[in-house]
Amino acid sequence: MSQNKRPSRKVQLDTDQLAFAKEVAKQLGETDQVPKRQIQLLIGKLGIEFVQQVLDETFVVEANGGMMVADRARKRTVGGVFFQVAREKLPQEQRDIIFFNWRVALRQHYESEAKRLPFTWKERKAIIAPLLENQGEVRDVKITLLGQPGAIERRKNLVITTLIEQRIEVPAMPSGVPPLPTDPTTYVVYISSKQWEQVEDHVGNAEDPMLIEGFCAYDSEVNGVTIYATYVSTKKLDQREKKQARSAAKQAAMKSQTKKEPQPNGEKPAAEKPVAEKSADKAPDKPNNKPKKQPPVAAVAPVAPVFTIPDNVPPAVAQKLTDLYTAAAMFRQKIALLEAKPTSQQAGLDMTQKLLKNTEKQIETLEKQYANN
Repeated sequence: MSQNKRPSRKVQLDTDQLAFAKEVAKQLGETDQVPKRQIQLLIGKLGIEFVQQVLDETFVVEANGGMMVADRARKRTVGGVFFQVAREKLPQEQRDIIFFNWRVALRQHYESEAKRLPFTWKERKAIIAPLLENQGEVRDVKITLLGQPGAIERRKNLVITTLIEQRIEVPAMPSGVPPLPTDPTTYVVYISSKQWEQVEDHVGNAEDPMLIEGFCAYDSEVNGVTIYATYVSTKKLDQREKKQARSAAKQAAMKSQTKKEPQPNGEKPAAEKPVAEKSADKAPDKPNNKPKKQPPVAAVAPVAPVFTIPDNVPPAVAQKLTDLYTAAAMFRQKIALLEAKPTSQQAGLDMTQKLLKNTEKQIETLEKQYANN
């Protein structure tokens, strides 16, 4: 196997091979996409005869009592036996292709990187020079500054200030990326007067640094980086605005959920009728021997989703999380309503459970992404 390139996992199966792959998956009881894809890879890389041989041996093992998992805690499924027999027959190279996982990817990465020349900061000019002959294209460059502005110059509709970046502690960079230089960098910032006036009273607080976002470019006249501000705030003001936006989105979602909440048995809530007073001259009611109707099963009351979104989450992601939390709450409520019904009336329960599971996975992915930021 080449150490410079990940092995190809693409196969082009003809009609007969696809039909055979479908039949093998059916015989093994495999319905998930991953094992079905592995069966196709086995057929595409090693042929129908090989897979048929593995399948025959699988049923022989099953007829003789089956095969235990590695820790002997239980027996393997038929599909598990099939893939284990295939693994034992395959050389390491083919096994890595068919049953590709993160450990294989990591090993291949280190093997590939070990063959490359190391990077040294002092030699960067010679390394970069040929790259400048075939440059890429940048559509725009945006930057975020967090700090305290220096002296202020007011012009018509414009505020100009400067900041200098002098690193005392150099932050750790991702593996392989050289450390940041300690030489100071000057930033010249152009801010709209209207934007400046919204934060002017909050600037200067050491515990609440200024937050500046915008486009950047190098200005040879001042030998520094120029920032053309598009958003100006302070750290605390920005957090407060995001919190208010999340709160408003949450209230809107709860309001929308309340409006859509179905009534028991799909009926509209009936208006209360006034209790009529019995006339003294009216004859007493005759006994009613008819059986009383049983009250309908009470619907599960809507539950408002309770969640906390970290302050560092961008507004778009915060809105996405709010939508996902709300959807998950609605799915849980629908599941509870369906489970309260007789089994014969639980149509849609399985699909709703799958939708909830998928939504919870999306929430987990976003939460992990911003948990340590």
